[in-house]
Amino acid sequence: MDGWGIYKDRWDALYIGDVIMFEQAYHNIRPIYISRMLKNVCPLPLKANTYYGCSHGCKYCYVNVITKTRTERNCKPIPLDYMRRTFQRAKSSKGIGEIHKSIRKGWAVLLGALSDPFPQQEMIYKNTYKFLKYLNLIKYPCVILTKSDLCVNSEYINLYSNCHVVMSIASLDKKFSKGLEPNAPLPKKRLKALEKLVDEGVKCTLSITPLIW
Repeated sequence: MDGWGIYKDRWDALYIGDVIMFEQAYHNIRPIYISRMLKNVCPLPLKANTYYGCSHGCKYCYVNVITKTRTERNCKPIPLDYMRRTFQRAKSSKGIGEIHKSIRKGWAVLLGALSDPFPQQEMIYKNTYKFLKYLNLIKYPCVILTKSDLCVNSEYINLYSNCHVVMSIASLDKKFSKGLEPNAPLPKKRLKALEKLVDEGVKCTLSITPLIW
């Protein structure tokens, strides 16, 4: 089984039906969508999420406002078959929506706009790994936004040929960072992860966000 088939029976519905189900089940968090909200924070309009909820528990998280609910720390994997079919419809020219047109133009997809793609649950579900493996297969560009050092595991680095990894750090102060991002890896771990990405030749960026005076 390739990781997609396990979702086939449950999510093999009409395209619009999928959108409605996802909005109801995941509090407006869709697996892939177009959004120009918060363009200064997430400038790429084509966005994707592999999880609902985020284990980091950051105090400043804007997801609480967008989804009108508190961010759940118990992450749940979002079914990926919907995303695969979206890409397939776009590539076959069957899809006529804005998402499909964006994919045909080759717009990079931002992974992790509403949920970090590397929560601790990733070690169990491998949802992000499956999605990156698919993007690598079709050679589609991706920008990964994360606060986790799990992204440097060798199984992921091998899939970054068309990816740009953005590592987010708010402060180097251990105590302050722990109060602000209680369950996220410590800043030093993230800097080490960034250093390893550089050594491996992966395109990456350090993002100092949020900027706190």
